[in-house]
Amino acid sequence: MSDVDQHNRLELGLRGMTAVVIGSGPGIGAATIELLVAAGCRVVAADLDLQIARKAAAGYGDSVVPAAVDVTNRESVRDLFAEVTSNEGAPSTVVDVVGIARPKSVADTTDEDWDVMQQLNLRQQFVVSQEAARVLARPGSYVAVASINGVVSSPMNAAYGAGKAGLVSLVRSLALELAPDDIRINAVAPGIVGTPRLNAFFESSGKRGAFEDAVPMGRLATPADIAGAIVWLASPLAAYVTGQVISVDGGATVKYPLALMA
Repeated sequence: MSDVDQHNRLELGLRGMTAVVIGSGPGIGAATIELLVAAGCRVVAADLDLQIARKAAAGYGDSVVPAAVDVTNRESVRDLFAEVTSNEGAPSTVVDVVGIARPKSVADTTDEDWDVMQQLNLRQQFVVSQEAARVLARPGSYVAVASINGVVSSPMNAAYGAGKAGLVSLVRSLALELAPDDIRINAVAPGIVGTPRLNAFFESSGKRGAFEDAVPMGRLATPADIAGAIVWLASPLAAYVTGQVISVDGGATVKYPLALMA
């Protein structure tokens, strides 16, 4: 039985709904699309690179529609949601996976590093969530991907952590403002995730074991681990959950001392 077949055995209350996943590349985005399709959603897979979106949509037939969007450009975000509502109707959920990390010491972090990380980790989430709130179905759900670096701190991640901490605060404020409109706003805060890019780093550096040893569960997260929390938050099973940031980190942030390596 395939993974999708197994997921289809759990009814999440999402069947027949439309979801938008922004940031649909290999890793968390692609894993989230897979689970949403398995739950019966029609998904718009959006990415800056349309070819990446098309690759994410491949193999799902009419269940996934690729689209291009530049999250740093408000007009592009508006155009995406206008296209979605015109072709698919009001989406029931929007998931924003976009983010970037450039690990550097504070001394070596440039103004350009800072600006890029605030743009892609915080400002674009403000723009996307603001525009999403104008078109989401009621009830509706927005799920952001934050990071445990927005909840606790680690060396070499001052700019990244500041952006993700801002996102945590944004999620809570949005949840308060949009609750009367029947829109839920939540986030997941992943720990160390074995994405294709990070797996390549571990293969070249030989540091996988050290990172795994820092996690109480003894392994890194898979993209599917993060996607599971995202899809639960997006679903009616979490109908009374808003303003929450759920750490999906194998217990790393409850361990003392937190021995994550720089």
